[in-house]
Amino acid sequence: MLRLSRKKTQFPATISNLSHCSNNSHLHIYLHSRNINFSTSVSSHMFLGNQPNNIHSSHSNSNLRRKRQNESERGYHDDDNGRNTRGSPPYKRQRNEGRDFRRGADRSTRDPSYSREDRNFQSNDNDRGRSRGTSGGNYHDRDSSIGTYDSHRNTRPYGGRGGRYDRNDRGHGDRDGGERRGGRHHGSDGYSGRHARGGGRGRGRGRKNDKSSKRDTYPSHPYKDKVTRLIEMEKQAEQDQFIERTEKYSNDRLAREGLVLFGLDTPRTAGTFCGKTIYDFRISRETFHQFRSGDMIILSEKHPTRDKRVFDGVVLESGNRSIRVVMDFVPKNVQVWRMDKGANTIVYERQADAVKALVHRNPDTAALEDEKFDFKKGDSPLPSGTGLRDLIVESHPSTQHNGSPKPDFVKLAAEKPDIEFDHTKLAMTQSLTPSQKEAILACVQRKLTIIQGPPGTGKTTTICHLVKSLRGMLPKNYPILVSAYTNLAVDQMLQGLLDEGVKALRIGNPIRVNPKYFKATVDSHVEAHSMNREIKNMSDNIQSLRKSLKFKSGRDIGFTHRDISLIRKEMFGKKKQMMDSILEEADVVCCTCVGAASDVLDTKDFGIVILDECSQITEPSALIPIVHGARMVVLVGDSAQLPPVILSHQAAKDGLNMSLLQRMEDLGIPVHMLREQFRMHPTICEFPSQTFYKGLLSSHQSTLQRAMPRGVDWVNPKVPVMFLQTGAQEESSDQSKKNSGQAKIVAHLLEKFIRHQQELEVGVITPYLAQISEIFRHAQMRSLPQVSSKEDDRIEVKSVDGFQGREKDLIILSTVRSNNEQRVGFLDDWRRLNVAITRAKCGLIVIGDERTLRSDTVWNKYLAYLEKNGLVQDAEVVLDGH
Repeated sequence: MLRLSRKKTQFPATISNLSHCSNNSHLHIYLHSRNINFSTSVSSHMFLGNQPNNIHSSHSNSNLRRKRQNESERGYHDDDNGRNTRGSPPYKRQRNEGRDFRRGADRSTRDPSYSREDRNFQSNDNDRGRSRGTSGGNYHDRDSSIGTYDSHRNTRPYGGRGGRYDRNDRGHGDRDGGERRGGRHHGSDGYSGRHARGGGRGRGRGRKNDKSSKRDTYPSHPYKDKVTRLIEMEKQAEQDQFIERTEKYSNDRLAREGLVLFGLDTPRTAGTFCGKTIYDFRISRETFHQFRSGDMIILSEKHPTRDKRVFDGVVLESGNRSIRVVMDFVPKNVQVWRMDKGANTIVYERQADAVKALVHRNPDTAALEDEKFDFKKGDSPLPSGTGLRDLIVESHPSTQHNGSPKPDFVKLAAEKPDIEFDHTKLAMTQSLTPSQKEAILACVQRKLTIIQGPPGTGKTTTICHLVKSLRGMLPKNYPILVSAYTNLAVDQMLQGLLDEGVKALRIGNPIRVNPKYFKATVDSHVEAHSMNREIKNMSDNIQSLRKSLKFKSGRDIGFTHRDISLIRKEMFGKKKQMMDSILEEADVVCCTCVGAASDVLDTKDFGIVILDECSQITEPSALIPIVHGARMVVLVGDSAQLPPVILSHQAAKDGLNMSLLQRMEDLGIPVHMLREQFRMHPTICEFPSQTFYKGLLSSHQSTLQRAMPRGVDWVNPKVPVMFLQTGAQEESSDQSKKNSGQAKIVAHLLEKFIRHQQELEVGVITPYLAQISEIFRHAQMRSLPQVSSKEDDRIEVKSVDGFQGREKDLIILSTVRSNNEQRVGFLDDWRRLNVAITRAKCGLIVIGDERTLRSDTVWNKYLAYLEKNGLVQDAEVVLDGH
């Protein structure tokens, strides 16, 4: 058997005779669908392989041909092995395969003529790709979002089938990873994508994040191998943590730590958000939980890993009495639900891609490489890389220099960026401090700049003025990307940029963006764009055509798929045109590190990348925005505050807990420190400045006007700092710690402050999750409904790590640890103390056991400072109301 193609239409045919003459061979061919014979000649060296077994004589009589035609019309035909069998004839099967495929059918069972071995067809549907894999029937469907199909069943929990791809034969076989109903499909090799290296172009429309097997064909590299291994270790640790707590933790512990909500009634709908339904889950009584806006959740009837049906969603809003979740669907026939805080693993995939792009891609040659592999703009499996590749990769401990001298990394960082600045237009407002001006000036002269921002020194203000200055020095549409690890930090920068009159565009899931900034989001710009209505009409037209397929047969099915393909192609072109225009109009793009890998930014390179919260971000996370073509990078953070939180102890030990900012500092790259703080009362700032910042951190004169919180008698009426001594013993709570005596003191203080100063914003900080739950319990006993774990609430209770980057008028710190062995646990990290006591603007109260805390060097130094200034008080005095 063979198949003849005219353009994209194929016709089954049979070699009826083969004769050789000189250097040419004559092929006599019988064309099944047209009932005709014809001959052609080809060069002998072009004819490969043996003659097939089912050769028919050129003088086959017409009766045999009529018999074939009649049998085909009645459903009988010769299969590919010469057997006469019933089913769709080959040429009809070609037209109908798209219909069966879209319905998720397994053609190996629906079509008896379909052999499971060595059957690779090319569809006659419009815009189909090549399929030359060594086994399985692989179809690449541009018209549908289902992806590659394998004749062997390869189902996934959400969506259609996965395709098969022979990784041992890179030149033979395309593959396609598609998406349907939110589900991702992977080939039988466990990967998904659209292209195979050297094997032609696959035409399916897969997820842009899973574009190609080419991402796995780059050669080994020490940096890539080492960092990718660390990423996998951390990913596995997060998955193990979720499984461990769902399988091993008791329900009481899960509820106590706020990781699960039990006994939720059937939710009511509360409108829609970005095309999905909002479900409002009411909580029967005020309950402590850790569900925050943007968190992934898993909804189940009894158990998230044992139930047959579970549902994923994203938290839109959360409170102590209700949680609003955006989901596709929640069944109404279930009366009671369980909600678990889920794990988001997509960040690890994006980190791994960023590492590969850093090592193997270069923004100067990315376009040529894409052209080599026939990638259109936006179809490349990896971002463009960065001009700082040598600085980041070659300086890593994993990189071996094999006796050759190491590059001068300090000199590399100091090189002028490959960007044309008009320095005559550099302008800075008089409101900036001298250190802020110095930092901004350094940024426009260096390829890599590090700005250290101690607490309250105006990192966000500096970033916003830097962007405004850059905007005036650059061509109108030169792309700038501003990024941070958390949505809160991104929204703070967004607000500052908007206040400065900068046209900022917010990229990211609207659910995770503060609602008051929705007008700045890309979704808002899309809704208001003039092309949006036309694109929606095209989408509606496609849906109508798909629905009409059930009423069509024969050639009409193929024609309909062709129409769908053409409309989709036009629609995607218009979508790209619309997104390009929206991005071009923005002065700066703002997103989280993970959000920098969004499909919206696939075709966009950013010559300048400014990264906030760098000390809290792992190096792979920091790379996600940097590899989008960065030629100039500004790292903003504070290495004297907490490092990234790492779940895997081994990954942390092997270096994942060291941020890119810290590693660059250790190389000797100059740090530009902001030296004037605007947050804390000077007496709160004094100890951190002397101990953690070498005395370089000064207080702006405006901080002297901070009024002391009313409600308690401060030890020194002029100093809003106080240590309350208590000998209350700690208790173990599962794998955490709590101190009921300290929680009682906290609740007492809150009650007094609320009574005397309603507008006061209070932050309660503690190192242990069990203590957070204990404080909530005591607050409920005193009927303090204002206490919450939400960031916008007036009285907020959180861990030290959760409060980094935040501030409140009054901070109450419960240290928890009090034991005969004088163990302080992870309070021994001096950076945790620095973060805890620098969140306060007007007042600071520390509660703890002096005897236990003095066993740590830094805590001993802090307690000595407090005693010297007469700021220590016995907690019983406060409880007695004196």
